[in-house]
Amino acid sequence: MPTSPASWKTWVSSADAAAKRWMFALLPLLAFFYYGAYFRSGLALTGEGGTNAVLAQRLMEGYVPLHDTFLGYNLLWFYPLMGIFEWTGPSYLAMRAFFFFVCTLSAILGAIVVSRVSRSGLLALAAGIILVLIPGMMFRNYMGFMGVLNQLALVSAFALPLSNEKLRPLLIGLAGAALGLTYLIRIEVGLLLTPVFFGLLFLFPLWPGRFLARLPHALAGGALAVALWSLVHLPTAIDASNRGYADFFWGQYTNFPRYMWQLLNDASQNLGTKKTTGKTASPSASFLPVSTGQTSIAATWKPRPPLSDVVAGKRARDRYFAASLYLPAAVSALFLAAGLAALTTAYIKRDEPLRNDALCVLTLTACSLALFPQYFFFRPDTPHQTEFMIPFIPAVLSVMALALRRAASSKTPLAKTTAFLSVTIAVLTVWIHFGHAWPKESAGTIAARKQNFGASFQALNGVDVSVSPENAKLLEGLRDAVLSHSKPDDWVIAIPYSPTINLMTARRSYLWNLYMDDSNEHGNFQSYQIAQIIKHRPAVIVIDNRDVNKTEASRFRNWASEIYAFVREHYRLAGSFGNNEVFVLEGAPLPLPPQPSA
Repeated sequence: MPTSPASWKTWVSSADAAAKRWMFALLPLLAFFYYGAYFRSGLALTGEGGTNAVLAQRLMEGYVPLHDTFLGYNLLWFYPLMGIFEWTGPSYLAMRAFFFFVCTLSAILGAIVVSRVSRSGLLALAAGIILVLIPGMMFRNYMGFMGVLNQLALVSAFALPLSNEKLRPLLIGLAGAALGLTYLIRIEVGLLLTPVFFGLLFLFPLWPGRFLARLPHALAGGALAVALWSLVHLPTAIDASNRGYADFFWGQYTNFPRYMWQLLNDASQNLGTKKTTGKTASPSASFLPVSTGQTSIAATWKPRPPLSDVVAGKRARDRYFAASLYLPAAVSALFLAAGLAALTTAYIKRDEPLRNDALCVLTLTACSLALFPQYFFFRPDTPHQTEFMIPFIPAVLSVMALALRRAASSKTPLAKTTAFLSVTIAVLTVWIHFGHAWPKESAGTIAARKQNFGASFQALNGVDVSVSPENAKLLEGLRDAVLSHSKPDDWVIAIPYSPTINLMTARRSYLWNLYMDDSNEHGNFQSYQIAQIIKHRPAVIVIDNRDVNKTEASRFRNWASEIYAFVREHYRLAGSFGNNEVFVLEGAPLPLPPQPSA
C-alpha cells in the first residue's frame, strides 16, 4: 500500500484509470453473477410482469393498441417483449432476463454519466455498482433507464465542452432521438423532459461573444432533434394509420398534459399525510374502451408517512423509509437553487466552465425529477422510490465531484463549504438508500432470494421459480384450481389486479384494463363489471382481497361489494389461497345476457 502522499496520489490515479478502462467489463460481469444469484427467485401475482406479458401477448394476437386493450404505457414498453416472445414463446423467465438486461444497461449509462461529468473512473464505477445492486422495481426498469438515458444525452449535447463544436448539432439531434424513445415508452416522462430539452436549447447560444457562432448550431441541432424525434415515431405512426388507431395513439399526446395537470392539482391538495385515498375521474373511465384517443389513469393515493418519522419512526426501517421519501425532495430543491445561482454568477462573471458545471447540475437534477411525481405524490412506496433513485444517484455523485473539483481549484470558503456539504449529501443519500432499499425485495435486490428461496414452483408460460415452501403450496393450489376448472379457450379474470395468474395458467382475460382498485368505484363501474361477467361467463374468477392501497377500504370486498356479492351468489368457492379466493362457474346459473330488441 502507498506510504506517502505522493505515492497515494499515484496509486489513486492508477486505480482511477483502471476503473475507467475496465468498468464496461466489470459492471456487466457483476450484474451477471449478482442477478444470476436470484434470477429465478420469487413470483409476484400482482406484479407488473404479468401485465407486461399479457398485454404483449394481446398485441401479438392482433389486438388494436389503445382501443381493444388498455396499455397504461406507450407501445415501445411492449415491443421488445413481443420480439422476445416471437423467439421464445410467452416466457416469464425470458421476460425477467430482458428486464435484468435493462437494469445492467441503466447501470452502465449511469456510470458513463458520472464518468463524463466528474472525469473520475472510480466514482463512475461506484455509481454503476450502486445501480446494479439496487436496480429498482422489476418489470418496470424502463423508468430508471429513461432517466439516465436522457441525463447522458442532454449533458453531452448542452453542458459538456466539445473538442470539435461541429459535432454539437449531431449530439443535440441524438438528444431529440432519446426524447422520442422516452415518449414511446412512457409519455408523461417525455412530457416532463421536453421543457428541459428546449430550455437547454434556448440557453445554448446565449453567451457573450458566442451568440452568432452558436446560433446556427442550436438551430441545426434543434431541427435535427425534431426530425429524429419524428423518425423514431415513424414506424408506429405508419402502423397506427394502417390499422386505424392513429386517433388513439396521438390522442395520448394531447390528453396527457391536461390530465397530468389535473393529477398534480389534486396531488397538491394531498400533501398532508392523513389523507389516504383520493379519487380522480379519468378522461375516460379506466374500465371502458376509449373512443377519442384518451388515455386513462386512475389516481390513487397511498398514505405518506409524516416527516417526523425520519427521527421518530418506531422501527429503523420506518425511519429509513421516511428519510428516503423526503431527503431527495430537499436535496433536489437545494441542487436547483445552487445550479441557478451558479448559472447566474457564470453569466455575470463570464465564467464558461462555471456555466457548464451549473448546466450539469440543473440537467442531471431535472432528469431525475421527471420520475419524482410518481413516487412522491401518487405512490409513495419502495418500488417507485427506487426507480427515481436510478438517475438520482448519478446526479448526486456528479454534483459532489463538481463541488470537490471547484474547491480544489478555488480554495475560497464558499467553495470549501459547498464541497463539504456535497460530500455530506452524497454519503447521506447513499447510506439512506441502502438502509431503506437493500433489504427489500420490492427494490429489485437480492433480498428476493432470502425471502423466496427453498421450494420450486412451475407453471405454464415459462414460470419456473424458487419460492418459500409456504408460498409454493399456495401457488400450486391456486394454479391447480384454475387449470382444473377451465379450458385453454375459457375466460379467467383475476381481480382487482393479479395478471400473473393469467400468465402462469395460459388463460385469457377479457378485462380491457387489467388493473383496478378503489379509485375505480365511481359511476357505473360495478354494474358494468357485473354485466361483463354475465356477457363473457368466465369459467374462473379469482378475487384478491388484500389491502391494495394499504387501507381497509381498498380491499375488494369492501369497495366492490356489489361485484363481490354477485360472484359469491353465482359462483362456487373452490378454494382460498392466501388472500386469493377462487370462484368457479359451477353454482347457480348466471342470468342471461340482455337480448337485443326485435
